[in-house]
Amino acid sequence: MDIRRAVNRRRWRVRVAAGVLVSSGTWAAWLVHFPGSLDELRSGNPGITNLMEVRREQAREDGEDHPVRQSWVPLAEVSPHLRRAIVLAEDKRFYQHRGIDFISLREAVKHNWEHKRFCRGASTITQQVVKNIYLTNDKSIFRKLREMTLAWRIDRDLSKGRILEIYLNIVEWGDGVYGAEAASRIYFRRPASELNFNQALALAAVLPSPLRHSPTIQGRYLTLRKVQLLRRMKRNGYPVPRGLLESASRRLPWPVNEKRLEQELERYFMGIR
Repeated sequence: MDIRRAVNRRRWRVRVAAGVLVSSGTWAAWLVHFPGSLDELRSGNPGITNLMEVRREQAREDGEDHPVRQSWVPLAEVSPHLRRAIVLAEDKRFYQHRGIDFISLREAVKHNWEHKRFCRGASTITQQVVKNIYLTNDKSIFRKLREMTLAWRIDRDLSKGRILEIYLNIVEWGDGVYGAEAASRIYFRRPASELNFNQALALAAVLPSPLRHSPTIQGRYLTLRKVQLLRRMKRNGYPVPRGLLESASRRLPWPVNEKRLEQELERYFMGIR
């Protein structure tokens, strides 16, 4: 009887171990499986992205249409002002990391833990490309891990210029507005190649809340973001028009410092304002 029990226990353990191995293998395969073709991303331009489909479905549920306004342009036809502003606004270590910014990730985890809420993200431009084209918007840890894995693969196989070009052509810039060219023509009546410094700064400043804020409406949020980006530009040695930072800072009712800027912006991101 004892021998039979020992055999049964051994069989049960083997089955459990086999089940764990199969489940782990299936999950690992899903984690690293690329949902599209890297060759297509390297030489072709994505069509309708997953984010566009999600917005269309949301519009259909509300009984509305969601026309997509997008015009694809090469990176060279996007104003260098906008290219620099976007990198500083969305991913300041874009040219140094390999798809995942572990420094920003560590800072975000520490900050969110201290504040006991999710109030700061650390998604790179590469991760946003992956999420917008292929993945869902859910907040699960599994989706985030897959996003990071695929971002590492894209960064390994594509040039930084190509990744930035894709991002600048698919990023959401308003209701049904996708990409720099469409945003430039809709908000400023000019192609993306002709954006001046202030216009580029305004477009970069409304990210990551393009559905709540407009680059042509000079509200409190836009002023906060402009000041934050201008300070980053100066720290990183980018040319800033004389007096622009001082002029923008004077619109705020309190002395400017980095900590206060972050606190005020987090209130907007959390929907407190």
